[in-house]
Amino acid sequence: MSVPIGFVHQAQLDEAVVEAINTLDAREVRDVRFTIGPNSQGDQSIFFGILLTGYAIHPSRFAKVTNKISTTLYDQPQSYNRWGLLPYFNFTDSPSHFRDPRFM
Repeated sequence: MSVPIGFVHQAQLDEAVVEAINTLDAREVRDVRFTIGPNSQGDQSIFFGILLTGYAIHPSRFAKVTNKISTTLYDQPQSYNRWGLLPYFNFTDSPSHFRDPRFM
């Protein structure tokens, strides 16, 4: 199920996503950006760019941290259930990579 972008109430979505972002652990996440648009198959999606800390990228924690972040950003705003947006997650620890518009 995909909802046309015109049916997404941007302010409500922004509020729900920001609330979820605010629950993330600051020891693990430095910043989060998101945008809405079509995926490669034309389905409306929400793309998250997540800037991780050095603590988060340690090999002993990386999988657990990225899973926890993805779950939080999927479950709390309910972007798929409420708006039909497919979520995509892109992680980096490089600030310059994070700022690049092609990152997401």
